[in-house]
Amino acid sequence: MLMTYKDIGLDVTLVFKDGTATVTEGTHGAPDMKIVTDTKTILGILDGSLSAMRSFMGGKIKADGPARDLMKLQHLLKA
Repeated sequence: MLMTYKDIGLDVTLVFKDGTATVTEGTHGAPDMKIVTDTKTILGILDGSLSAMRSFMGGKIKADGPARDLMKLQHLLKA
């Protein structure tokens, strides 16, 4: 998964394998999922002050990837 934080110009790649995630800065390979947001939105989702679904529906998060995986990501962010 590639996460792009447009306000700070940062790309972060997350690779999920065998129950663990590896996080690296930059773009590596062709991601199965792409998320574009800003730091304020992602921090609000992580601290519970913003809803991931409302942020997505309101255009604060743009996502490209399988819908099933996007739903899994929403559950992961709530954990």
